[in-house]
Amino acid sequence: MIDLDIPPQVVVVEGHSFLIRRKRVRTLSFRVRPEEESVRVSVPWLMSEQRVLEFLRDQIPWIERARQRWKGLKVLRPPRFEAGEEILLRGEILKLALDRVPPSSPVRTPRAARADGELRLSVRARDSKRACAHALDEWYRDELKKILSPILEKWRAALGVEWTAIDLKRMKTRWGSCQPLTGRITLNIELMRCDPGALEYVVLHELAHLIERGHNARFRAILSQNLPEWREIEKAMPVLR
Repeated sequence: MIDLDIPPQVVVVEGHSFLIRRKRVRTLSFRVRPEEESVRVSVPWLMSEQRVLEFLRDQIPWIERARQRWKGLKVLRPPRFEAGEEILLRGEILKLALDRVPPSSPVRTPRAARADGELRLSVRARDSKRACAHALDEWYRDELKKILSPILEKWRAALGVEWTAIDLKRMKTRWGSCQPLTGRITLNIELMRCDPGALEYVVLHELAHLIERGHNARFRAILSQNLPEWREIEKAMPVLR
């Protein structure tokens, strides 16, 4: 019987670190992330180590090209929720202050609020980082709601489009999405951590999909006509983790 508790193994091949996990998968695959030193590799349980190493050597040229492309890119990393940490708000840097709340206090925690150039996070000792992340997400969502309406109205007038719903949530790999058939637009609340131009661009990008579903020449022409600097904005945006 196969031991399902085999710990991950770190191997170095030609100067590149690989984190190998054996799983119930049929094929060998790997994932490279800009913010991670090791390449994550998923390996079928019974595949030999020699075959794995041969596969990794074959992939090294592609991995090196990918990492070369990522040099100089900004990576949006998750907060650590430590006092004094820098928290981004539309290009502005706020210092994180932790307000310790006694267990007997009726104040709901964790809770985030801006005050005197700081982001103050009210927390109890029992509050987890996940709970703190949720509180920060709620704060970003509220801040996004405050500034979103005029941007939507601006592009509505320019494009002559209508939508049925705007959803604001955290997205792992995309800044936004559009469902042209239903008219539903989704925006990543992480946009609040980017420079102001990023939100303008992403809103335009998603609303333009209500006119043209693909990323073809017509779609790019719509972007260029309404926001000539969209390519520069897109290049400057950080990489989602």
